[in-house]
Amino acid sequence: MALSIHSQPGRLDMQRTPPQLQMERTPPELRIARHAPQVSMDFSEYRRAVGVRSPVDFAQNNAAEGRATVVEGIGRIAAEGDQLMRIEEGVGFADIAQTRSEPQEAELTLAPVPVPRRTTVDPGGVTMSFTPGDVRISAQLAPVRINYQPGKVTVDTEVPSRMNVQA
Repeated sequence: MALSIHSQPGRLDMQRTPPQLQMERTPPELRIARHAPQVSMDFSEYRRAVGVRSPVDFAQNNAAEGRATVVEGIGRIAAEGDQLMRIEEGVGFADIAQTRSEPQEAELTLAPVPVPRRTTVDPGGVTMSFTPGDVRISAQLAPVRINYQPGKVTVDTEVPSRMNVQA
């Protein structure tokens, strides 16, 4: 008798796909805006009160006074000429010179003077805004594929046949 054993080994196949990982990053953002301080001083009210004029006002006032002085001077010279023309009335050069040398009247005005200046202050400042960053991670996992084939064991027995032939 013979015994034969045949075996076919089992098989295990594993197929693995590595996972895919994706990462997106948004950086944080910080914005800073600085406003410089501002100081302004207004002296116009004080200057007006004490009689200090701006260059434009000063030039316009001088031009107006100059025109008025010229017109007044022309009128005065014409009047003096008219007086000299009528010499029979007893007006001479000495009389005209004496009227010109008379002291002119001056006027003094006392008035309250305002504070020398008006000061305006803007302290400025800093404005900040912050946007936090972000990280997004996405993963794609692939399943593991398993292929299993079980093994086989075959056992055969051979029994020799006996034949008895008798005649």
